[in-house]
Amino acid sequence: MTYTFAQPFSFPFYSGTSGTTSEVPDKYDIAINGMGFLLDRTHPDFRAGGLSTTPLTRTQADTASRSSEDSLNREYVWLRSGMSWHKGAGQRYYDRPESDEARFYTSKGVDVWTKNQFSLHYATESKRSSASTNLYLTRAGSYLYLTDSTSIKYTQDITAGSPTWSDITGEPATAATAITSDGYNVWSAHGTDGIYATTRGGASTASYVTGSVSQVAYLKGRLMASYQDKIYNITASGALPTALLDHANTDWVWTCFADAPAHILAGGFSGDKSLIYKISVDTDTATLANPTVCGELPDGEILRSMCGYLGFVVVGTDLGFRLGVVNADGSITFGALVNLGVSVYAFEPQDRFVYFGWKNNDGTSGLGRIDLSQTNAGGDLVPGYASDVMTSTATTTDVQSIAYFNSQPVFTVSGSGVWSQTTSKVASATLDTGLISFGIAESKHGVDLNFRHLPLAGTVSASIATSAETTFSPVGTSSEVGSTEPSEPYSISDSGELFELRWTMARSATDTTTGPTLTRYSFRVVPQVKRSRTIRFPILLSSIESVFNQDDPVDTLAVISFFEDLADTQEVVPIQELSNTLNGTVSNYRMERTDLSHPIKAYWDGVLVVEINVI
Repeated sequence: MTYTFAQPFSFPFYSGTSGTTSEVPDKYDIAINGMGFLLDRTHPDFRAGGLSTTPLTRTQADTASRSSEDSLNREYVWLRSGMSWHKGAGQRYYDRPESDEARFYTSKGVDVWTKNQFSLHYATESKRSSASTNLYLTRAGSYLYLTDSTSIKYTQDITAGSPTWSDITGEPATAATAITSDGYNVWSAHGTDGIYATTRGGASTASYVTGSVSQVAYLKGRLMASYQDKIYNITASGALPTALLDHANTDWVWTCFADAPAHILAGGFSGDKSLIYKISVDTDTATLANPTVCGELPDGEILRSMCGYLGFVVVGTDLGFRLGVVNADGSITFGALVNLGVSVYAFEPQDRFVYFGWKNNDGTSGLGRIDLSQTNAGGDLVPGYASDVMTSTATTTDVQSIAYFNSQPVFTVSGSGVWSQTTSKVASATLDTGLISFGIAESKHGVDLNFRHLPLAGTVSASIATSAETTFSPVGTSSEVGSTEPSEPYSISDSGELFELRWTMARSATDTTTGPTLTRYSFRVVPQVKRSRTIRFPILLSSIESVFNQDDPVDTLAVISFFEDLADTQEVVPIQELSNTLNGTVSNYRMERTDLSHPIKAYWDGVLVVEINVI
């Protein structure tokens, strides 16, 4: 059966609890989720006595075996510090859970490879100016060879301000495309004019192998060559031998060779696919076995260069570089891409490092350096790396070749020439820490920044940016000669969710060989977290019997049950107090009996102190 109403009611037929009541403050002192209560105005927790802020941080216990910044009291200011940068660049966020405190975001002109400090790098100077685009280097003992257009030159001292470059004669008309050496013999590739050869210090070069050759490399006692889709093992002078591998894909281009512990590696590409092949030596015949695939790059990464060293393989692509580990079967496991956004065409190993060509790094081309001892610096087999020496004038073209000669790296820049470092330090350098969040997303307010350095020669300046902005604002500069830190910390008034520090160091005009060295910094902030408040309400409870002359008796057990439910569910409910309405949760409650002499009141009467966390 269905009932209908002819006319609407002039008042609500039914209204469920709204969470608030109109009886506050006229009838009740407070209401919680619409239920009104009177307060014991004589109780110590009545209003002012019951109001407090919730602690910003939990009680902490330092269980580490050594003290650190985490051991400090975090009740007020929070601290971030930096004490070493030797694990390299590429870390955008400085203090996330997966971050490494010895890494940073980016640098230029800074030497970070000594633990617990960073300092100015060496400046560079042009050792030979050239507009050529085929500037390739190789070392043969105490000689450094260079291809330059159709010429081949050598020098024995790259450290001179203007090195002497000696020409050798006999080169063909076709410009060299590659050069290599076994320490005594020097071979150069000349496209359709084949391979030419000379010996260390020789005055001339002559045809060695006829046929078309674009790449030539000496590895594991073998002279390897390639042209387009063919690989050759050169064992004697004369015409090119039968190809070791004539790739089935006629569009294939071999681009590079490298050493592996038990193999020779050859790499190339077709379209957007790049592969690496391993070539092993047949122990019975001392001939090279057929190449087989041992590594593959993701589609779109074009293989341009490769270097094998200490069981690792580093490959240069159009996007940057990857580090790989050579497995026992000769296969290669690659780590994540270090995305530089530019092609890497050259590598040179030395000690624990591998230098690589870094094109157009903020307006200059030069070198980066990989530290193989920090192969897990970024996780996923990403090595520690950082910007190294760069050209002293603006260059934005490819670094074509690198050689370690006269105890220093030498590199060529296409269309610019040959560059190497000097004994002077760069005039200035920068390092950006990466974004500092202090582990929370809420805003922070800067307090101060302090830093230390070795006895000062030059200046150390700090600037700051907030919330991933690109504009840095000056903080302060330490410039007192011989000092080890500023006279007092520099105040910081910036606020933001994220901070980034930029360090700028400059040498003095008179002392060009020393420069400043930063050893540590301490950055402090105050978190601007919205603080919750705690209010304790002393609620009057009276007997459910009317003998106590209560005009509005309270069902005590129902009230306690009401608060038990709110405490268990942690439901956010309206809290009315006078004319103010807040939201909060019941965090705690306790019963205080007030009259222990009356047989009934001693059980029922009292004050229920309810603790509310205001959200």
